[in-house]
This record gives sequence, C-alpha cells and structure tokens, in this order.
Amino acid sequence: MKKQKVQLIVMLVLLVVAATAFVGIKSYNTNNEDKEAPDTESEYTVWDLNYDDVESFSFANEQGIYHFERIADGESKNAEDESAESEDSWSYIDDTSLNPDANKISSLLDNVLFIKAQSRIEDVSDWEQYGLADCDWEQSGFSGSDASVSITMKDGENYRLLFGDYNEITGKYYLSVAGEPYIYVLDSDIGAEFLITPDELTSDT
Repeated sequence: MKKQKVQLIVMLVLLVVAATAFVGIKSYNTNNEDKEAPDTESEYTVWDLNYDDVESFSFANEQGIYHFERIADGESKNAEDESAESEDSWSYIDDTSLNPDANKISSLLDNVLFIKAQSRIEDVSDWEQYGLADCDWEQSGFSGSDASVSITMKDGENYRLLFGDYNEITGKYYLSVAGEPYIYVLDSDIGAEFLITPDELTSDT
C-alpha cells in the first residue's frame, strides 16, 4: 500500500511538471510568433506635403547649407529679365546669379514631400548609434549625419528631418523628424538625393 502511494505521488509530481512545461513552451511559442509575425499596421506616414504649397526649403550636407525660395507668380528675381518670369520658378538665396531649374527642384522635393516609413523605433536612448547626432534644427544645419532637409510651407508651417545611417544587416535606413521622439525606418535611401550642390539643380546642368 505504501508503495502504491509513493508511485501515485511520483505520478502526480510528473504530471504537474509536464503541465508546467507545456504551458511554458506554449507561452514561449506564442511570444515568438507575435514578434515574428508581420505587423500590417506598422507602416507610418511621416508626412504628406503638397509641392504647390512649398514656399521655401533648404538642405545641408558635408559640402554646405543651401537655401531656395519660390518666386511669387509673375515676379522675377531680376526685374529686367522678363524671360525669368515663370509660373513655377525658384531662387537660390545664397547666390542669385544661379538659375535653379523648376523641374529639378520638383524632382528633388518629390523625394521628401511624401514619406512612408516601414516602422519606427520608440524610446530611443542613443541617437548616435543610428547616425542621428543632435541637429541644430534652428539653423537646419549639418551635424554629422549624411544630410538634413527643412521645408517651409506657404502657411508658415515648417518640416525638418535628418537622415541617419544605413543598417547593413537589415538593409534599412534611418531618419528623424524635428519635434518627434521617434526614429523612422525606411526601405529606400532618399537622403542620398540631397548629397548634391546647387550647381546640380540649375538649368545649365
């Protein structure tokens, strides 16, 4: 009788251990599935801007900081040059002798007027590991990252972003937006489009 009781106790103990292991394994698998499953809600629209509403913009890279301003309808930067009047024309503020090509300006801005990120990183404690050192947003200046962009709309709203590093393991690119505590993760390297100089945006190139 005593032997049977011992066997029964052993069987109960084994049953409890097996049940505990089963619950633990099931919970582990569920957590992993949650992490690995694609999140259909994970895409984020960083912003969606209208080209016609852009008043001015600037971008910065290792070579300098460049400012462009849209010329008002019917207004020429050179009053004596009537041919300069255009429905869509731009002035390079830092050197008004340059003649920016409106089509090239439009193509450049198209890269950042609508930005959709595949995901975003929250609770960031070390921005530098993503290539996003603190930016002097007031000056829209270069600060160690590949490039930064500042866009001012006709209603006075200003939108600023900073491009970060490329992650060779994931094949993703990082960027941050002024005033937001997140790092956005992109599939494409839109920042590379701003590694240029104003000469490359003129009608002569």
